[in-house]
Amino acid sequence: MKKLIASIVLFVLIGAADIIYTYNSDGSLLWKLKEDSRTELTENEAPEEANEYVYERPEREPPIPEVEHRCDFVNKIDPDKYFSDSDPIIDPEYGCLVSHNVFDSSDGDELIVDVYSSQYIDGVFCGIMDTHMYNESGGGVITPCAYDSAARSALKYTYNDHFSLLLDDYNNDGNPDFTLRTGDIRKDGAFYYINYATNESYPVHHTNFETPLYNSDSAVFVYGETADSIRLDHTDMDHSFFLTKTTEGDVVPYMFSSSLRSCDYSPYAVGNRLYSAFYENGILTLKATDCDADTVMYTDAVTVNVRKYNERVWESCDGFKTSFERDIWVHKAYREVKLEKGFYQLEIVTPDGTAYAEFMVRA
Repeated sequence: MKKLIASIVLFVLIGAADIIYTYNSDGSLLWKLKEDSRTELTENEAPEEANEYVYERPEREPPIPEVEHRCDFVNKIDPDKYFSDSDPIIDPEYGCLVSHNVFDSSDGDELIVDVYSSQYIDGVFCGIMDTHMYNESGGGVITPCAYDSAARSALKYTYNDHFSLLLDDYNNDGNPDFTLRTGDIRKDGAFYYINYATNESYPVHHTNFETPLYNSDSAVFVYGETADSIRLDHTDMDHSFFLTKTTEGDVVPYMFSSSLRSCDYSPYAVGNRLYSAFYENGILTLKATDCDADTVMYTDAVTVNVRKYNERVWESCDGFKTSFERDIWVHKAYREVKLEKGFYQLEIVTPDGTAYAEFMVRA
């Protein structure tokens, strides 16, 4: 099997609502977009209040990437077994192996991403970190895990243990993408590269988002996350988001589309919350993220309707009630359920209105 290497992918699908109301700064109605045409509104057509935005997308046809081979986004390496020996795996040229990852690309080739540290002291991987990505057709790529372009030097930091990259698709090309922590952990978050794979001769790229808080080499600050690799949230398969901070210290959402462009999150927020979902190992996880990292959450149970996209039609396949519980800076709900491969949409009926979240089941 060919060896191709991985970079970070951004996976998203965009679908506009049938009706979008836009308001002036004073709250007065400016215009309405309906069926892709801008029209004037009469007085009795306008909603009573400017915040009564109706977010309805159940009939939309999502653009799913057309690829011959659908990879399952599963890392073939179990770090507990691979690094079972107490002694570190040392390469005389590159240093200590911290993370070894092998997974498939969308064309069926094998991707390999390795992370090395320059030192191993008292059970801690430290010093300068390098990421090695292998592509048989285009050669290998070696880049610093964190590089300060302004200072023209690699950042030094630590990993306390071996880890695996968490895979997802952020640019909707069918290839696995991943995030990688760069630099040391802060008390309220950490900096991350968002990397995406491309099936090209230069196989790995990272995004160049200029979030309110970022380092000089485009690593973004993710509020509330400190793990070595994380998954970003999807509101739908066209939009991903994370919480970050401004230079003044305020917590704000940052949303981007599958074309890797920043976009306004407010049309997707319901009650100042962004909803997302993820399915893994038989567990469906729902998340409600407060846009300002507030910890207050309603206690009412919500109704969740589950639809699967099948032959260009959304088919109802499940329904249940659940309650969100606080998990540090977000609120989560869980459901144990068996879902087949495919594309799913959740309709979440909350006290603030109806929210939607979409996710893909690949394995």
